[in-house]
Amino acid sequence: MNVRAHASTRLVFSYTMLNTYAEICPHQFYHRYVTKSVKFVESQAVRDGNKVHACFEHRLQGQKPFPPHLQYCEAFAKPLDPYPKAVEQWYGLTRNGQACDSRAPNVFVRGKLDCTIIQGDAALVWDWKNGKSSYEKPFELEIGGLFLKTRNPYLTQITGRYAYVKENKLSEPYDLSDTERTWQSVNAIVREIEQDLQTGLFEKRRSGLCGHCDVRSCEFNRKPPDANPRG
Repeated sequence: MNVRAHASTRLVFSYTMLNTYAEICPHQFYHRYVTKSVKFVESQAVRDGNKVHACFEHRLQGQKPFPPHLQYCEAFAKPLDPYPKAVEQWYGLTRNGQACDSRAPNVFVRGKLDCTIIQGDAALVWDWKNGKSSYEKPFELEIGGLFLKTRNPYLTQITGRYAYVKENKLSEPYDLSDTERTWQSVNAIVREIEQDLQTGLFEKRRSGLCGHCDVRSCEFNRKPPDANPRG
């Protein structure tokens, strides 16, 4: 297939898309988000994570407590009870960096924040993680800070933390206040993607993650033939 045929493709970006291109593999990005030849299949880990997020949403909104098998999550929820908060809220940005509805026709980047607390001109962004804390970068939180600042321009201090609920562990607090730098980072990645859409050169990046990749046509793919195919 001629990848240049997708030069005019309009993409709506998310953290996962940007991270796939910048940190994992541009060629995988191409197959997942441009041609969509690799279909998304919800893994058990993803299903479990979605259930944890839903239970946090119900608990923090006072709808119902955590089920017995997730009672360990209460240690993260209870300290937030005294504060007004927004839970599982969608955000969107236009190409010129203005806040918009996540479903707006001109949305450029969108995402959902697990929990945010605003007090005066300061804000805290929480991101619940159901997996391990071995791999951690603040870019996901930084994009969350960007969403929050764009909708609430009076904010001067934005802090973010990952909460690894199974490990009963908090990440270090990350300063997300430099939203201009985050916006520049987002646009730098998008410019590379758009250049690849024009030239058709989506790099195949060889790494230790090749054994988990579903792009079977790539010569670097090392996923066992009987592993769950996704497309």
